[in-house]
Amino acid sequence: MYEGLCFHFVRHAPIQPWVKDRAYGARAPVDLSDAQALAKTAISLPTPDTALWAASGYIRAIETAHALLENKAGMASLHILPEFNEQCWGDFADRRHESLAEFPETQAYAIDPINTKPPAGENIHELLQRVARGINIMTQRAREKNTADIVIVSHQWVIAAAEVLRDGVCPLKPSRFEENPAAPLDIRRIRFSVPFEKNGGSSRFKPSSKPLQKRGEPAFVRF
Repeated sequence: MYEGLCFHFVRHAPIQPWVKDRAYGARAPVDLSDAQALAKTAISLPTPDTALWAASGYIRAIETAHALLENKAGMASLHILPEFNEQCWGDFADRRHESLAEFPETQAYAIDPINTKPPAGENIHELLQRVARGINIMTQRAREKNTADIVIVSHQWVIAAAEVLRDGVCPLKPSRFEENPAAPLDIRRIRFSVPFEKNGGSSRFKPSSKPLQKRGEPAFVRF
């Protein structure tokens, strides 16, 4: 299904420096002031006339994608897919980290983000299933366009989820999402070989049934 396809995952540009120490939601403002960094990333990406370009539905990803396309001096139809949104923080979104202690769910999520979700949010297992659906959607569109390259401007945990889907890590552990994180404007080129199931996930990616050791810092603090 994925033979010959290369997914170029790009993390969005940095968040504005005056917005910090928060669990970033959908409208966190992006800092596009570093023209040199944008140009350096853009030059390493395939041109929009030969590749499909997509972004998550979050403002920071969409604006980063448009800035990169301007550097490519080409016209492209940017596919907006919510499947590539960052993990949904639910009621945690846009709140300062120190205020999250007010939620009774915070401790449980900090200990086991694989199976536990923020209030009105999603856990990592659900994120994996969603990202897998997005990969399948873009694979189909790439076949229809007869192109081998797909650029996806997205988020740190979405990129980590794509790498997990590629590697088939099982049982899944939270530490897998913290290893070698993508920095802003980093490019991760990923090729998939194993088809995902029709429900958008894969039978290989199941939460660990073993209790997790308490972790010193909630996962959302890092993002």
